[in-house]
Amino acid sequence: MLCRAIWHDLGSKTGVCLCLLKYPFSMPRRLLIIDDDHDMCLLLQRFLEKNGFEVMVHHKGQKGIAAYQASKFDAVICDYRLGDMDAIHVIKAIRQADAAAVIVVITGYSNTRVAVEVMKLGARDYIT
Repeated sequence: MLCRAIWHDLGSKTGVCLCLLKYPFSMPRRLLIIDDDHDMCLLLQRFLEKNGFEVMVHHKGQKGIAAYQASKFDAVICDYRLGDMDAIHVIKAIRQADAAAVIVVITGYSNTRVAVEVMKLGARDYIT
């Protein structure tokens, strides 16, 4: 199963795909990754592409928002702390363009207040 393989091979931060697999995608499954950590992006992108996902990566929130608005995606994986903004701004902008957007926030920093806030804004999950 893809979610188990991701969890095993890449660790908890990529448990993001556990929640993405709960929602049916029509092929191709197009994902947008917005994360300023280039290594994490590369790791996620390679693994997801090997498992049938079409992946686009952006390292700045503003570029990720622009990419989403230009070409819809099945889901967005967004780091909480980006160089130019945080995930709260990304969620608001994407949800304004598409109220049904599937957004998963990933972070290396656990913060209950932030988790509650991003979930209230419409993120499907908050993964530390």
